[in-house]
Amino acid sequence: LLILLVALCSPVQTLSLAAVVDNAPSLVDGLTSAVLTPLILLIVSILFTQLSYPVLNFFSVILRQRIRRDFFTALADKRGRVSYRYVEDPEAYDLMNRVRKDADLHISDCLFRCGRLLTLAITAGGNFIILFTSAWWAALITITLSVILTLYAYHSGKANYDAKRKSQRLIRRADYYAEV
Repeated sequence: LLILLVALCSPVQTLSLAAVVDNAPSLVDGLTSAVLTPLILLIVSILFTQLSYPVLNFFSVILRQRIRRDFFTALADKRGRVSYRYVEDPEAYDLMNRVRKDADLHISDCLFRCGRLLTLAITAGGNFIILFTSAWWAALITITLSVILTLYAYHSGKANYDAKRKSQRLIRRADYYAEV
């Protein structure tokens, strides 16, 4: 819930700042409610955003500790029940070692990245709607560039993952030979 509120703060800040700028000429007559209300909303949303990050970090530490406690014992139990034929198979053994290393951190990182993706989608969607209602042509340019850059990031991320997987396989093999 807190993540969703933080995500909604960015469009609120954009609209508040636009209202302050639109009503800035009325400051000549004095500080009116047309300027004061959006200004207060802008300040409150910025404060909320900045103060919510320590709270989110606190909950992330608690979540990581719970995942580590529950998942590590289940993983150790599962690894103890693995059939010997899988230990002898180099591909299966490579997979088990790759998955085992910092598995609890991978799970918690996946949860946090999903939350961050949700936050980013809500923030970008809200700002995109504001942009689309103001200048539709700018929104179309933004969508086009976003699609191109997303495809490029996907392909480069896939190549990076494959290279890391191959290098980790060689490192594990070297570690195995060092133990022998």
